[in-house]
Order: sequence, then structure tokens, then C-alpha cells
Amino acid sequence: RGTLKPYEIIVVDDASTEDTKQVVENTFSSDKQVRVIKNPSNRGPAHARNKGVSVANGNYILFVDSDTEANNKLLEHYNRHCDAYDAIVGIFNEVPINDTACAWYKSLFYYFMLGKPDGAVEYDQFSASCAGIKKDIFERLGGYDEWFKPGCDLENEELGYRITKAGYSMVLMPDMQVQHEFPNFPRMAKTFFIRTALWVEMFCVRRQFASVGGTKGMGVAS
Repeated sequence: RGTLKPYEIIVVDDASTEDTKQVVENTFSSDKQVRVIKNPSNRGPAHARNKGVSVANGNYILFVDSDTEANNKLLEHYNRHCDAYDAIVGIFNEVPINDTACAWYKSLFYYFMLGKPDGAVEYDQFSASCAGIKKDIFERLGGYDEWFKPGCDLENEELGYRITKAGYSMVLMPDMQVQHEFPNFPRMAKTFFIRTALWVEMFCVRRQFASVGGTKGMGVAS
């Protein structure tokens, strides 16, 4: 385990059907730093993340998604650089949580695409699977756009573009890593198709490739 502990952990249960609230409360029954907020209906990740930030007491927010597992040095890496940059985005570790060929391919592909830089590099895509941001800047920008409903999966990229467009500093920090659990191939292919269609639409508006891993060759490989 890492030596640095979080000031608080906020779990937003977006009306799940898996007793998430009860599981978290039973697991951390004696830890007052862990809080669970349960939404009465499913509102999607943008709303859930905004709600979590709205009740957070700290000055820095570190997002981790429900299908990711934090590296035990994640907090140390973020804490070391959080004053220098307004937002810091991490990457998926090359080893996935679930041991399937599809998961290994996707995990290794992302690691190859984003894990090359040595140290921080300028970046323009926020990703709540592993990313930190100063709370006051997140609130100043209005947080996530809740127009993006469940299944759109574009709220991260849209927030990232607003962060950089407003002149705030955002970097990719490959030392910050999480392991990711990937869905089965049919679900992954469907999700990737939907996301790619929306990415193309956003690219046509911006007319600009992503600052890292955003080349024509990488697009063809994707």
C-alpha cells in the first residue's frame, strides 16, 4: 500500500442494482472518511461526478471509476504534482483486471498509445477513470456537462477541451496508473463504435487531433 492516505473517499451510487451502498458501508463501517451518496434514479456519470465534487471538502479532486483499481502509488504521484498543474490525467496499466484476450489487447493498446512519454506532457482529454483536478477550477468551469446521458461516454473529452480552452494547464502523467476491467467483446465493440462516432463529430468541430496519440495512423489502428 502507498503511504499517503486520502483525506476522504466519496462513493456515488448512481441507482445501481448491486447493493453498492450497503457493500461500501459494511466494508468501511468504522471509517468516517468514506461516504456514500445514493441517487434515487440513474442520472449518468456526468451527474454522479458533479454530485460527488459538490459535497467534497478537499481542494483537490481525484477521480477513479467503478471499473478501475487504483495503483498503490496513485495518490503519491498526484500529490507530488497537483500544485504545478491544474489537471493531471493518468493512464491504464498494461495489465487488465480481467484476464481475457480482449481485455489484454485493449489494455496493451492504450498503454502503448499513452504510456510512452517520460514525465508530464501537455494533454487535452480529461479522463475520470484516473484524473485529478483542482476543485475550484472544476467548479469555475461548471463541472461536467450533464447533457451527456448514460451511454454517450463523451463527457470526459468535452470537459478536457473546456479545461484547455480556458487556458488552464492539463498534462498526461504516465506514472499515475490504474488497472481497468474491460467488458466482453460485443459490448466493447458497441461502446467503441458509439464513442468513435461522437469523437469524429467533435473532431469535425475542433478540426484538431488529440495532443497525445491523436495521429492519423493511430486513428486507423483504432
